Amino acid sequence: MDSETVVEMKTQIESDMDRDTVSALMDGRLRGAELSSALQTMQRAEACERWHVYHVIGDVLRSPELAAGARDAEFMQRLRARLAAEAADLMENYKFNCM
Repeated sequence: MDSETVVEMKTQIESDMDRDTVSALMDGRLRGAELSSALQTMQRAEACERWHVYHVIGDVLRSPELAAGARDAEFMQRLRARLAAEAADLMENYKFNCM
């Protein structure tokens, strides 16, 4: 395994951990050391962006007016791209795990 592959794997693991950490933090499920660790994770730009995305998703789910998506076209474009990338990652992992 070359060093580029190792870096990509580490980045993917950190990204997965960020997702879980941000979700748990938003749900109020963290206490003590886990909470401290999550707050450290929130120092990363990707975690902060995910925090924002998760809150916007929650707002849209609770508000039909926001569901129209016309207020922030740039955000919607980024969200679509991220969802497509995550779907591609899931499919790649599915293929890998099934072989």
